[in-house]
Amino acid sequence: MAAIRVDGMEEVRRKLRRFDSEGEWKTELRLINKSAAEIVASDARRRAPVVSGALRRSTRALATQKRAYVAVGKMKVPYAPIILYGWKDRGIAANPFLHDAIDAKQGDIRREYTTKISKLLKK
Repeated sequence: MAAIRVDGMEEVRRKLRRFDSEGEWKTELRLINKSAAEIVASDARRRAPVVSGALRRSTRALATQKRAYVAVGKMKVPYAPIILYGWKDRGIAANPFLHDAIDAKQGDIRREYTTKISKLLKK
């Protein structure tokens, strides 16, 4: 699995917990994570192979207060992992469009986190 690690996120969460007894920071962190995931998801949609468009439509950004992630596929698109990772026995080559999107957007993700977390800590 491709991943980007944000160093210091646990420290940010600790500081926010001290200053925001209402817990609004949890929602703020989830929204920041969601916006970072959307950067990757939108690029992955653009890169996804299109036959019917179902794979592209199934690519979505998700987030919790601790992590951001992009999901590809669902019940009606069970072939998503085969497209991403290939199937050697069937001669299907991998198309790592999601991993390519992560690699291509690392700088944008870094800027998104830096900008939004700095703004959140200044509140």
